[in-house]
Amino acid sequence: MALQQVVEQIVIGLGYDLVEIERSAGGLLRITIDLPWVQPAADAPAPAAEQYVTVEDCEKVTRQLQFALEVDGVEYKRLEVSSPGIDRPLRHEQDFVRFEGSIIDITLRAPIGAAGGAQKGYRSRGLVFDFPGRHTRPLVGVCTHLAGRAGPR
Repeated sequence: MALQQVVEQIVIGLGYDLVEIERSAGGLLRITIDLPWVQPAADAPAPAAEQYVTVEDCEKVTRQLQFALEVDGVEYKRLEVSSPGIDRPLRHEQDFVRFEGSIIDITLRAPIGAAGGAQKGYRSRGLVFDFPGRHTRPLVGVCTHLAGRAGPR
């Protein structure tokens, strides 16, 4: 089984969301997990306090992954399992919905704004990113992927 499949199966099976898999030089395998997020109903009262991934959650996933990766013969020298942290990568549409209204950084393949023809916003899959003072034009083909990082500014 491929690394992505093995990791997804374990992480999702333990009740977490897989945020990112990263392989680095020197044999580091870094897995980022998060607690599942369910969009609150429109008529729901004030949202409950946000829950976060704990050290115990990371330990539980690490133990299961060590066993599964050994069985599948995946080579690595060091395994890190962590929470997304303050600079959480946004990879899926649900991530953008979850952090609606937050300030994010977006990685692009081409310039935007004044340098890119005065584009105002980005619209994809119903998501809209506004760049104040610019004309609206979809940035399709400009983003390397729907990815950003949510965090305080």
